[in-house]
Formats: sequence, C-alpha cells, structure tokens
Amino acid sequence: MTKALIFRELKISTKSYLASLLLIVAMSAMMFLALYVMISKDLGSGETVRGFSLIMAYTFAIIIGGTIASDDTVLKSDMACGWHRYSLALPLTAHDKAKAKYITKAIVIAVCGVLVTLICIPVFIIGKTSYSLAPIYLYICFVDFLLVYDIIRQSVLMRATDLKSLKKLGIIVGAVLVVIVIALEYAFTSVSELGRKIEKVMTEVETADSPTVLNKYTSYITIPAHVGVIALVLMFVILFASYLITRKNYERRED
Repeated sequence: MTKALIFRELKISTKSYLASLLLIVAMSAMMFLALYVMISKDLGSGETVRGFSLIMAYTFAIIIGGTIASDDTVLKSDMACGWHRYSLALPLTAHDKAKAKYITKAIVIAVCGVLVTLICIPVFIIGKTSYSLAPIYLYICFVDFLLVYDIIRQSVLMRATDLKSLKKLGIIVGAVLVVIVIALEYAFTSVSELGRKIEKVMTEVETADSPTVLNKYTSYITIPAHVGVIALVLMFVILFASYLITRKNYERRED
C-alpha cells in the first residue's frame, strides 16, 4: 500500500519535476558557458576563481533546493479529482497517507542532493579549483528552511475544501512568506554587521577587474562542516515532526 501511495505521489508530480529539471539544465548550460568565457578571458596563468566558483555552486544549490518546494501539484490534483473523499472509502489511515508523503519528499530531497553534488563538479573543474562540500551544506540548510515553511503551508492549505479556497489560502501563505523574507533580508543587510560586510564585498566585486578578487573572501563564505552536520541532523528531526503534524492534519480532516 505504501509503495502504491508513493508511486501515486511521484506520478502526479512527474511533470512538475521534469519542468524544474529542464529549467535547471538550461540555466546550468548558460552559467557554465559564462564561467568558461570569463575564465578564458580574465584568468591569468596559474590563477583560480575558487571564491567565484563557490558562489556559483551556492546558486545551483539554492535553485535545485527550490525544487522540493514545488509539490503543490499533488494537493491541487487531489482537490480537483476528489481524492480525499474517495480515500475515506479505502483502508487508508492518516498514518499511511502521511508516511507515503514524507517518504516521497525524502526521496526527492536525496535525488536533488545528488544532483547538487554532480552539478558542482564541472563548476569547480572549470574554476580550476578543488571540490568543496560547502554547497551541499548550504543545500541542506535551505532544505531545513523549506521544510519548516512546508509545515506551516500544509497546515493552512489542508483546510481548503475546494480549488477556490485552496487558491485563496495559497495566496495568503505566499504573501506572508514574501513579507517574512523581505523583513529578514532588510534586517540582515541593514542591521547586522555581517550584512554590511557582505554588501561591502559585493560592491568591491562589482568594480573589480578580475573575478579572482573573491578568492580572499573564500574562508568567510565557505560553510564549515559542523554546520552541515547540524543541518543534516536537524533535517531528519524536521521531517519526523512534519510527518507527525501532517498525520494529525489528516486525522482532523477525516473527522
């Protein structure tokens, strides 16, 4: 039964994930080409662009990580075809539904993690520098943020009774997220000392003649291993908490 539910989740989301994959491939090709041209033109003999390569790898980690947040397809499909009402006639418990949902999400997270690992290889090769696990650590941290957001979003959206209410609740959740992100960005860039330093670095990079200027900041922008380990442990904790909350939401809907 669990395998069937997982297959159902993946089957419904296939088009969405394929669209994301094609977008990632297209963006990767353009960014690789830009990196190669820039290095061929501006990089001197024996020079590397470790700092710039690291930032580009971080960009890929964020873009690919965003793929796990694009699972609204299943919820919309279920609402459109009346799956919730139909599932009540099946020998399915809230535990079965929540377990399948988060096993599927864990699979997507793992696949995206492998994709981040693989896509960063040519980034560091073209940048003529050694491989770094820092983008993987950033990916895991970003996944943690998305999982927490998903708990809130799912708890709100599962209160929808039809597509119209689902759309309204989705707009509300999205608006709240935008406000939070803007507030956090403002606080980080305008209030925190680290934010002001990053802004200073970005200004220097924009006016620099060579991308090698970022190399002197590599130690500051490299995410340490202990942060990645903590984020990984936290990810499993959040996944389990998400399962418990989603199971409770399913039980509430069944009542």
